Amino acid sequence: MTFTWTIASDISVGEHRVELVGDVSGSVDATFQVYATGGGGLAATGGDAAATVVPISVLLLALGSLLLIATRRKPVTSQATD
Repeated sequence: MTFTWTIASDISVGEHRVELVGDVSGSVDATFQVYATGGGGLAATGGDAAATVVPISVLLLALGSLLLIATRRKPVTSQATD
């Protein structure tokens, strides 16, 4: 089972518990930790890797394709006729 919920912005720091209860399946619970509150949005957790990774990947793919084509070409040989 997967579920998603929004945690209120005024929740207190510390350990919290969530419980799901089904009529037939019973209940299951889990705990989670809140380390900081507020801040006005999501924390910045990384850079914009797609801006550099995608162009480099395309370039490497193109170079690899060219190398593959260049090494698979068979040399043209002329046959002498007597």
